[in-house]
Amino acid sequence: QAAQKRDEATQRADKTAAELAAAHQAQQALQDELSGLRSRAKWLPEVKTLKKKPEQQSYAAGVALGRDIQTMLAERKNWGITPDKTMLLAGVIDTFNGHYQLSDAQLTRALAESEKAVSDARNQAAKTQTSKGEAFVAEFKKKKGTQKSPSGFWYRIDYAGDETIAENARVDIVVKESLTDGSVIQDMDRSGKVMSQPLSAYPPLFREAIGHLKNHGSLTMVVPPALAYGETGYAPQ
Repeated sequence: QAAQKRDEATQRADKTAAELAAAHQAQQALQDELSGLRSRAKWLPEVKTLKKKPEQQSYAAGVALGRDIQTMLAERKNWGITPDKTMLLAGVIDTFNGHYQLSDAQLTRALAESEKAVSDARNQAAKTQTSKGEAFVAEFKKKKGTQKSPSGFWYRIDYAGDETIAENARVDIVVKESLTDGSVIQDMDRSGKVMSQPLSAYPPLFREAIGHLKNHGSLTMVVPPALAYGETGYAPQ
């Protein structure tokens, strides 16, 4: 019995030691996390520190960088990828702080995996959008009065207009721009905006469209992204 009791006491002592070691490890992890948070906090200035021009300029540059990141996130969201904003921001701050939570090998592997996921998602989204776009154009072409312009866009005149537009005229136009899924990019009529400039100042695509109309005329046009916005197409909303 004495030997059994000694074994039980030893087991309890070992268990207690293990629990103390685990508690110490957890405490150390919390201290490291607190230290990291304190270190990161120095990168978050208070408003009162933004009094001088250099600080304001540096802050503005940071805002511009942040907006670029937001644009990237919005683009990836359209492709079905939603990065963790908290972790992304932590990575940016840790880079400036020089304190990384992953090894170089882990960072390299994770970045490669991320880039592959983004590339695959982008390609799939492009295929899907191309397929939807082709289906939309196929339906649009069936509508009465639809024609194809020399430059490659399809259009249908809703109202031809009344008086001929002179070549040197100043032309006011109102545009409603939407995607093939019906998402509205901009609606100038709804927002009370008008684009006004000499006919010669409009881009070739607009001049060609206006050329199909007379004054007060309107038309609906379907334009391939590359033709409307260049090789990269239209940036995400």
